[in-house]
Amino acid sequence: MYIVKTKYSLETNIEPLSLLEQAKDLNIDTLLIADDGPYAWLEIEKNNHEYNINVLYSIEKMSDGIKLLWIPKGNVLIKVANLEKAYRNNDFSCIKKEDFEVILVPNQVTKKEILKKELDKLRWLRNNVDKVYILERKESFRSSRILKEKSGVHTLKIKELAYLDPTEREVSLMRKSIKVGKLVEDNYRSFMLPPQFLKDDMNAFEFERTKRFFSNIKQDFIVEGHKDFKEKKMEYWNLDEIKRAPIPDNWERFFGRDIKIPESSWEQKKIALLCYKAGFGFNERYNSENKTYAIARLKHELSVIVEKGFYTYFLMVADFIRYCRSKNIRVGRGRGSVVGSVLAYCLDIIEIDPITYELKFERFLNPYRSNKPDIDIDLPASLIYLLFDYVKEKYGTESVSKILTFNTFGVINAIQSVKNIFGINERIETWFPKGLDNLDEFLETEAGKKVEKRLEEKGYSHVLEYVNGIASLPQAISIHPAGVIISQELNELPLINRDGELVLAFTKQDDQVERLGVTKFDFLKVKTLDITLGTERIREKLGKPVYKLDFNDQKTFDLYRSGKSVGVFQMKSQGMRKTCQEVMPSSIEDLMDILSLYRPGPMEEIPRYVENKTKGYWSFEKLDPSSPEFKDIVPILDKTHGIITYQEQILEMASVWAGYALGEADLLRRAISGKKRSLLEAEKKKFVERSIANGRELEITEYIYYLIEKFSDYGFNRSHAGGYAVFSFETAFQKAHYPVEFMTSSMNVSIDNRKKLKVYLDEVRNMNIKLLKPDLFKSNVHFEVTKNGEIQMGLAAIAGVGPGQASKIKQLISKKQVKTFLEAKELLKEMSGRTMDILIRAGVFDCFGDRYQIWQSVKDKKNQKPLNGQNPTLHYIDWEQELLQYTFSNFNEIIETLDNEEYVIESISPIKDKKGRKMAFLKVSRKEGAKELVVYYNVWANFKNKLSVGTIITPQIKDENIATSFKIKNES
Repeated sequence: MYIVKTKYSLETNIEPLSLLEQAKDLNIDTLLIADDGPYAWLEIEKNNHEYNINVLYSIEKMSDGIKLLWIPKGNVLIKVANLEKAYRNNDFSCIKKEDFEVILVPNQVTKKEILKKELDKLRWLRNNVDKVYILERKESFRSSRILKEKSGVHTLKIKELAYLDPTEREVSLMRKSIKVGKLVEDNYRSFMLPPQFLKDDMNAFEFERTKRFFSNIKQDFIVEGHKDFKEKKMEYWNLDEIKRAPIPDNWERFFGRDIKIPESSWEQKKIALLCYKAGFGFNERYNSENKTYAIARLKHELSVIVEKGFYTYFLMVADFIRYCRSKNIRVGRGRGSVVGSVLAYCLDIIEIDPITYELKFERFLNPYRSNKPDIDIDLPASLIYLLFDYVKEKYGTESVSKILTFNTFGVINAIQSVKNIFGINERIETWFPKGLDNLDEFLETEAGKKVEKRLEEKGYSHVLEYVNGIASLPQAISIHPAGVIISQELNELPLINRDGELVLAFTKQDDQVERLGVTKFDFLKVKTLDITLGTERIREKLGKPVYKLDFNDQKTFDLYRSGKSVGVFQMKSQGMRKTCQEVMPSSIEDLMDILSLYRPGPMEEIPRYVENKTKGYWSFEKLDPSSPEFKDIVPILDKTHGIITYQEQILEMASVWAGYALGEADLLRRAISGKKRSLLEAEKKKFVERSIANGRELEITEYIYYLIEKFSDYGFNRSHAGGYAVFSFETAFQKAHYPVEFMTSSMNVSIDNRKKLKVYLDEVRNMNIKLLKPDLFKSNVHFEVTKNGEIQMGLAAIAGVGPGQASKIKQLISKKQVKTFLEAKELLKEMSGRTMDILIRAGVFDCFGDRYQIWQSVKDKKNQKPLNGQNPTLHYIDWEQELLQYTFSNFNEIIETLDNEEYVIESISPIKDKKGRKMAFLKVSRKEGAKELVVYYNVWANFKNKLSVGTIITPQIKDENIATSFKIKNES
């Protein structure tokens, strides 16, 4: 009998599954979960079927310094939903007396005013809940006795668990210390012990009372699988549209077979409405060429969706998309498995024809599985709030909620949090690589050993003892950025208030939302949509046409084939660009193959794919395309030049070879991917039997099964690849046809991300697009395209300025007659000295005269950096690289001053070699002209922190352009 706080309380390191395992091992029969929300409940309930522990659930609430454990009785989800509502609204009228028993956890401090508040609370509880108790704890024993004497409320002695095992003590205490902000201790007895030790801590009467208390609590956890479980109501809210929909006399024309139709006329009207909308969209999209197959597909999909009861979901998603398009909110053309749905295409949910690209509905909704549909709606990050507002307005704020998520610490945050508890002010977390996810592996490297030695020298080594234990724990509760729940019965589930939003107190992990009986919608922020939308708006502002997307456009494919796809969706990386140059794509299908193969595992097949595509024929191991026994398999592999690339190919192979329905074939693929040996043996036996019954030979059948088994893990979702490929092509099309507008929009979307902005600025230079430096009058907040087709840098792109400051500057200077720097300085007197310094060095005031002289005029004498005979352009280049990440100053002035063997660095392009090692290309210039130097990883490692744009170097060069070392001018 223990009170337990799991890791989701943000106080302990107790994993729910480990808790159940240890309780089983030690014969602990009862646990009372006491987190401040129901965060661990579904995870425990799902796993407890194996352990059969009597797990009771409570909610800890702290209000006005008083801590209560509310223990619901009966249907725990509904009772806790009411409790959360009561606390949200500060109105407890919805709480019935028989709904809860409550334990008051007394304060350690026995101050009179604290005791009075606790006594008042106990009296209120006795009138409003079934039973009330006081928790007797060693550290608050005196408070418990006083409260018991004055209130007449009995005490309960229940052991509180802080960690499962003594070996976990230090990490658990550190987790609690991080939450409270200071180092905490315990009595070394807060771990799980067998029942006989609990008896030793209590007298017989106390033990029996506690045992009786637990045995009297009866709770029902009604989720999927419970006899009383039902799906939560989710109604499509276009009521007039439903009312107008006539119920057909003959349903068969919509489904092609007999299916069970709900008896409710209202549900029948919704089904009819979906069918009518699908038919209207079908007639718009399909011509006679593929109409017969398409209509058969549509009828099959409608029958599956209606039988599974998902018609309301489709109507709602289609309505969301319709609303977005009506408000000119760019919506993604399709993402994920839904791209394989003809119905989604007919309803305008997606803009990609599944039949054109041979996509399978069964990868989206399998008739043989009970999975719910999952349609992601991609929206521009800057406009997504409009759809959230529409949904809340339409369905009501009480019927719409977000979903909870927990952010884990990670290695770097764990280091930072632990060192703060120990009072270490030095920023030791910066000694480790950003994004580090495996501390032990890092400490085995040379760099890691240096950091470890540095920590030891400083006396900080003890910090690392806690990091691995803390890194994987939840650090904070937050709102999932995409998940939205809509239900008219949402009030039956626990909702918490977070940042002004209603949030379902469960997460997306382990299908928790689905097990509660509600349906999740995903509204995803996609910044690439901001880029494409921004590109078109710039074109419209300039009075230029926006061309219709042509998926056969050779100019776009030339961009891929030339490796110039920096900034193109999913094709930005050096490896992807190189793969495009090798594959030489000429169709959307080629792009789909590239996206599917360029992943760990299948990436090894790219050279063979390129070779087969180039030759125009293929063979693979025992599989000879010309052999008659493989004639049914060859057409499936011809599509990808003999490489099994897609999950759908595995489905097709099982279907044509063994006679599986596509839904059955998908179950086979999932079983193989799961790697459960008993299941694998059964599936193989079934596959062989079905194949032989289908007239196949045993030896060849076993080889086909070997191929299916081998590639089930590697295979990519073809529908997902199709969605990505089309979106990638759209961005490439814009870059090919509107390069200036596309790059301007890309930089604006990334204006607050200096790393990404630098990539785009370098690409602007590589594309020979004229970029104009920031100017007080000519620049606006963001990048803009001029009438001459040049790009004017925005003030927000200057490091240390940002959109807020930039807007303020434009506001202060707007419509003012400013002729001198002193006048501008006076108008901008609200700006800090640091901001003015940044603006001067960035060249914003160059319109008033020499930059160096202006800078000197506002700097205090002691902070001046005299030229000492140097060309001021060197300063300008240094400043521009620091603040703008781009050089506007004229290198020719520096080149004229160089000695014979000296070069000046004009640009640096860091890359990785085939083994992932960092190297670089340098563009350098001298009087005789410019050249590109290759700096391999071994040389780059020694000089990367010493070289920057504007650095004057004397390189040692071999083979005309390979730099082996550098002498740096004026290096001390």
